[in-house]
Amino acid sequence: MKAKKNFLEYIKEVKNIITPLEIPDNGLSDIQSQIEHAELIVPVVGGFSAGKSTLINSFLGTEILPTAVTPETALATELRYSETDYIEAVTESGSIERHEISEFGSLKDNAQNFTNLRLFLNNDKLKVIQPLVLVDMPGFDAPIENHNRAILTYLERGVFFVFLTSVDDGNITLSMKREIENLERFSKGFAFCISKTNLRAPDDVAAVKEKIADQLVDYFDYEGEIALLDMDGGENLNKILQTIDPEELFSSLFLDTLRDNNVALTQSINLKTATLKKDGREAEDTVSALQDALNKLDAQKNNALSEIEHRYSGSRINAIVEKVAQVLLMKKTHLVELAMQNQHAFANELNELVKNSLLSQVQSSFQDVGAQIVRDFDSEMRMALSGAGSSSLLDDNMISRIADSTERLLGSFASGLSNMSAGMNERVRGDNGGSIGALYRTAATILGVTTSVVAPVLEVVIIFLPDIIRYFSKVAQERKMREQIEQKITGEIIPDVKAKIRESLPRVFNEQVERLIMQISHQFEGQLQQKRDEIKAAEAEKAAKAAELEEVVAGLEDGRRKLNEAAEQYLFA
Repeated sequence: MKAKKNFLEYIKEVKNIITPLEIPDNGLSDIQSQIEHAELIVPVVGGFSAGKSTLINSFLGTEILPTAVTPETALATELRYSETDYIEAVTESGSIERHEISEFGSLKDNAQNFTNLRLFLNNDKLKVIQPLVLVDMPGFDAPIENHNRAILTYLERGVFFVFLTSVDDGNITLSMKREIENLERFSKGFAFCISKTNLRAPDDVAAVKEKIADQLVDYFDYEGEIALLDMDGGENLNKILQTIDPEELFSSLFLDTLRDNNVALTQSINLKTATLKKDGREAEDTVSALQDALNKLDAQKNNALSEIEHRYSGSRINAIVEKVAQVLLMKKTHLVELAMQNQHAFANELNELVKNSLLSQVQSSFQDVGAQIVRDFDSEMRMALSGAGSSSLLDDNMISRIADSTERLLGSFASGLSNMSAGMNERVRGDNGGSIGALYRTAATILGVTTSVVAPVLEVVIIFLPDIIRYFSKVAQERKMREQIEQKITGEIIPDVKAKIRESLPRVFNEQVERLIMQISHQFEGQLQQKRDEIKAAEAEKAAKAAELEEVVAGLEDGRRKLNEAAEQYLFA
């Protein structure tokens, strides 16, 4: 893959430049590890029995995925190339169990014990599409827990989605419309397919295609091709995958990060050069100013932590709760109709409404909170470094660049552009240092918070649905039945949903804001400490190499030139 190769070649060249200069790599080795392990996840999404597994089997040229699973046994399955065939089952705790291919069926039968499966196959089709990784997803009408877990997880991890709807559905269902809306919220691309077209007359298929095309334009301004799939649609899927530009997607993951790193390396070279040229008094003043800034940063962090509820979460939680209630009230008539006709559909709809409104509101809130914390830290550090002793050695734009790069990382992670392989995700989560790992954990919790809230809210359905059903048997007149159900929804279910969210959300929300404060503080602190240490190291080198000082400075200036040339060749071409 050209983008990956170029990025790794750039990193190798940069390391050769900076190593003799004795400056820190500013996290370049961490970025290199992420690039080496990065994958581009492509979930195949649709309703139960839409033909997802059949389509992927056709693409692979082998009947490896079971197609007779029930909604209860549906489990997200990632397909990866390997020279040997085996399965990894990921448990709720995050541990990984290795199994033989022959155990596939039994693993599906115990879907409740796993979050997802990873199917490794010696298959040329999977080898050719690397670094794309297909995911066979549970259907929209799988049990609520399975569906939520899969959709929320892969909504964040996926970079491009393939949607299937059966020709029998005739249009874009409400569930599918909401999932596509989520994709747009997270800036994800998608392709659309109509499956099982061999089961209907050509005129009927054409009519369904036209209707769906109109819906896609009306809802999403989507004018892409709609693929028509029969029971052997593997070649169609292959064509869709060929339209994905992995080079562009891969670049979007890392280009800005590498550019930020290049700026940081240039700053380090400039700081060392300036320190070697200035007298010791100026270096001491700058070190003192940086230490003062670190002290104020610590105070700012502690102040922010003490004011989490008052400043960051209180009003936002209230707004989230009211927004969810507003969405449910707007859909009250629809919920009443579902409750009268199909209790399972009612439960699914309530889940979808709560999940999607929470997803939208929580994501937006965390983006706002993160941006506000960055602005607060930016302002405090500017004031701390405004003393006369710091200005001549430090880059005037240093704090702005720390703030900008931090906010850009938050934005990219929140939109899901941080997609890494499963192995990299685990390494990042276990990483106690490094700004990129810390920020990834923050963004990943956006969906975790949503899941934590949705689960207890669903208990409301379990509690109240039997009461609603009992009304069916007790009340004969439809009008009174409708009134009773509406009263149950507006008078008990919606208030209880609000109460559950108010009960569940503050703790997890505050925990994540606390983590966000700590990690943004860590980002600023790490940069300030590094500058302080760089000045001290340069001062020590100046004393030790007084006779060679001009040569050292010349080497730094040559290194800066080579670094700029490498950036122009690989990052700005």
